[in-house]
Amino acid sequence: MTIDSKEFREKAMAGRCELLKSLSFLNRQQGTGSAGTAYEVGQEAYKEGFAAEVKTPKGGLYDSWVKSGKIPAWAARAVASLLRKREDYSPRSQEELWSLLLMLAEGYDITEVSGLRTLVSGCAVDDEVLQLAIDSKKASYN
Repeated sequence: MTIDSKEFREKAMAGRCELLKSLSFLNRQQGTGSAGTAYEVGQEAYKEGFAAEVKTPKGGLYDSWVKSGKIPAWAARAVASLLRKREDYSPRSQEELWSLLLMLAEGYDITEVSGLRTLVSGCAVDDEVLQLAIDSKKASYN
């Protein structure tokens, strides 16, 4: 693979919207709308320590994040956390997979490939990609 951590991060950050779309799609298949999904994301963010207080975004706000691509870090991390726990989820693109990996690496402050591999045991990902997610988390590319 010929990609550096900066390029990995850029593509992963662009893919955060795909994570939200995937969660929304899976939840809708089970009868949960945007409001329920937004509530679930807020609860997960607090439970996993991605937010210092309970967040209760409205369904319309969740939808606006999807449309605009402007997603708070706590929400993207919570969505990644929720998706990794679902047996019916599989990333639909490389960009979405990279976003999932980066959000998990950042959210759980993972510094070792083995730690990230444990979180995504259901995905076939090679160590080089896992290391890129960790390296791009460490770097600051503003």
